[in-house]
Amino acid sequence: MKTSTLLVNIAFLITFGNPQLTAQKDHKYPSKILKSKDWVSLLDQNLSRWEVWTGVPEPSVQNLPAGYQKDENGENKTPIGLGDPMGIFKVTEDENGELILNISGEVYAGLTSKKDYANYHLTFLFKWGEKKYEPRLERKRDNCLLYHCHGEHGAFWNVWKSSLEYQIQEGDIGDLYKLAGTKADVTVDEEG
Repeated sequence: MKTSTLLVNIAFLITFGNPQLTAQKDHKYPSKILKSKDWVSLLDQNLSRWEVWTGVPEPSVQNLPAGYQKDENGENKTPIGLGDPMGIFKVTEDENGELILNISGEVYAGLTSKKDYANYHLTFLFKWGEKKYEPRLERKRDNCLLYHCHGEHGAFWNVWKSSLEYQIQEGDIGDLYKLAGTKADVTVDEEG
């Protein structure tokens, strides 16, 4: 069976509006979620199950990482690359001890799972924050979950791998987009 890497960018970002992923402890999952002895939370304080790829900063971004090279015209043209020197992703704990992934959205970036997964069920909760950054100051908050990722970082917009995108945008959740040449067919249950 072919495996695929799960990339969670809730596109972030990929990550506009400070969305949050919540990893709830086993006893707190809503009753609608199927539980399995194999269920694994993908969040921990250090994001140890993930690698971060940070894309090309918008011109308005301040405090770029030391060593970031602008092009000969003084423009940001290259991705920051592997790592999160700007602290885009932070894991915090709420009052109930639940881990929350906070995503600033200041620069397009993504989390890619280090492990390949096949035949999986993914469950997450999200919540929009208030802060927005360019280029979405006057637009809807926009994010996504990227899955079945493969290939090199930066294949799409110098940020994301080739993947399928599950759209998470204000008023528009669930659309399918195919990034960087990925192909997929989706059947629609018009009676469901």
